[in-house]
Amino acid sequence: MVRHYWWLPVLTVLVIGYSGCQNDAFLDSSIPRVVTPPEQIATVRTKWYNGKLQQTTFLDKQDRVLEDFLFGRTNEKIWNVYAGKKKVSSTHYYHNDSSTPGYINIIRRRFEYNVQERVVRVLKEDADMGKSGSENTPKSSVYTYRYIGKNDTLVSHLPTPEPNRSTVIDSIRWERNQQGQLIRHYRLYVMKMPQNSRLDTIRYFSHRFAYDHLGRRTLAWYDLMYLGWFYIANGPDTIRYEYGRGNRPVREIHRYTTDIRNKREIDTISLDRVWRRSLRDYRQRFLDTSRGFYNGNRTDTVEYRYEPFEAGKHLPLHVSQDIGY
Repeated sequence: MVRHYWWLPVLTVLVIGYSGCQNDAFLDSSIPRVVTPPEQIATVRTKWYNGKLQQTTFLDKQDRVLEDFLFGRTNEKIWNVYAGKKKVSSTHYYHNDSSTPGYINIIRRRFEYNVQERVVRVLKEDADMGKSGSENTPKSSVYTYRYIGKNDTLVSHLPTPEPNRSTVIDSIRWERNQQGQLIRHYRLYVMKMPQNSRLDTIRYFSHRFAYDHLGRRTLAWYDLMYLGWFYIANGPDTIRYEYGRGNRPVREIHRYTTDIRNKREIDTISLDRVWRRSLRDYRQRFLDTSRGFYNGNRTDTVEYRYEPFEAGKHLPLHVSQDIGY
């Protein structure tokens, strides 16, 4: 009896197609790989999150970022171009985990400087590209920068977008010390929808930073974070930074906690029984320290490794398929 294995070529095609999809799943095919001339690249830095390769960055001789690749179901790339000491352009490619393969958002920025070599204008173009490889008509905008004193910067955005009538307050502050170092980032964003009588806090946090005598950031912490409807932390309660040779960062210790003392919870007084039950479930899940996935009480380790660039070793780009989820 002759057995007809007609399904073998079909299976082969499926396997090849699936493998090709898998090989590109964590960096969309529409995102350009390394385009910087090899002679401009000096160092390759990799970022490892709990032992998993998450990010690859190509640096020049001044340790400036030339190209930065972030792997994952949501993946992206930043490509910077320099002229002398100044960055003249930056392009950001972004593929969301909910987007179809081949669909990316592209934001291009061009920088203009004054005689003091400070940025005075940023010309921005925002476009999307589909599977066909063609971009839609970009949306253009201009940001102008004006400097007051040593550390203060005023930014204006043209054209001015139409105000969101639902916004009650949207306050953002960046506070710096006398050395120009960022010491606090504060955000309060509250909305009120026309059909709803209650206020809705969207973002509310205070993020602080500390430095050592060499000016290196040693600690970042939230003295205030709002958990919101779904009890999601803004980030680690604390990040401790460690440095190696050449003052390069080599390790970060990210500590998450379920300690409520630095956190704000949603006000449930005006909510009905269904919403209260839902929020109670989210709260219990956040406080459950036995959870294996996204445990709110955990410590993550981020490591940075550096290698001299070698075209034969580092090109073509290795795309990580295992970043820890």
